[in-house]
Amino acid sequence: PRWASFLGRTPPSDYAQLPVSGVLHAASGRYRPGVGVKSKRVKLPVVPPRRVDDYVATDVRQDAVVVVCCLASWLPLCNRTEQWLETLNGELAAERSQRGGAGGATLPPFELHKFDMSSSRALRDRYNINTLPMYLMYYGGRLVYASNVLNGYGSGKEDMRAQVAETFAMAQAGKFLPPDFRFGKTDNRLMEDMNHTLQGMSAAAAAQAGTSGGRRGSTSALNGTREFGATAPGAGGTAVPGLVASAQKLSTG
Repeated sequence: PRWASFLGRTPPSDYAQLPVSGVLHAASGRYRPGVGVKSKRVKLPVVPPRRVDDYVATDVRQDAVVVVCCLASWLPLCNRTEQWLETLNGELAAERSQRGGAGGATLPPFELHKFDMSSSRALRDRYNINTLPMYLMYYGGRLVYASNVLNGYGSGKEDMRAQVAETFAMAQAGKFLPPDFRFGKTDNRLMEDMNHTLQGMSAAAAAQAGTSGGRRGSTSALNGTREFGATAPGAGGTAVPGLVASAQKLSTG
């Protein structure tokens, strides 16, 4: 047939596999069954809600800055933030591998960890956290830096590295936040507004379950309703205006 002779004259390159775009690479082979691309992202270790103090004091490296990233899955900004944090965590893992283990990591050494604000209000009550994401940086089990921004104004990988370097220098100089540190009052009502939303969704779920003749779905439809109550945290601690606090401005230990 005529089409067969035409195919015979078609350059072999026309039948070659098309180059894979960056988008498909990032999807790790999702659109190419049987073919995968190794992701450079590494998930952050999760801080146990009931033993935060022990975790940052004994379960991590004491010669490194430990960054606890306070995130919540119900907030789109936190989901986007977690993506670049996992990418940075993958870069740190690659650096450690290339330089011979943890001791050969980029200086100053630091680790990234995640605290799920949807599963516990422990850190919210302790530090009066009312905005997310929030970054808490510890050294030797002591809090050095607390802020929702990095490097003065940023929120990316390079800003994280720059902020860690500054935090490491403050810790080496013995500058830490006071043990009773708390953020002061703020106009940010993110946590309280989200609580009302969760309560409304939980009530709707309960009503729907009652209409269908069963109440099994009405209890704890959303775990966050219990965790992010609108009740203000107890009084006490050092009130700090705004959402940024560093040892350089507050206290020397």
